[in-house]
Amino acid sequence: MTALRLCGVAGRLWDTAPPRRRDVKVKGEQMAKMKTHKGTKKRIKLTATGKAMRRRAFASHLLTKKSANRKRKMRKPAVVDAADTARICGLLGR
Repeated sequence: MTALRLCGVAGRLWDTAPPRRRDVKVKGEQMAKMKTHKGTKKRIKLTATGKAMRRRAFASHLLTKKSANRKRKMRKPAVVDAADTARICGLLGR
């Protein structure tokens, strides 16, 4: 019988080296890629100048009580506020 050595967690015995930990980066491996937030991708469009465009809220139901002028304004897309644009671009991976 081969000589066993004590290594690993909770006193387990292995006759070879312990299995490699997955959270330790080995030379040559790359970091994981950034993933696009799919919900944001479906709701926000970026313009050529870098502005983020979104749909307006309150335009899907209960429209009889809203005036024609108000409903007409809700048809047009709106620009996302500058305070939120950096966060949105991060979710989109830009």
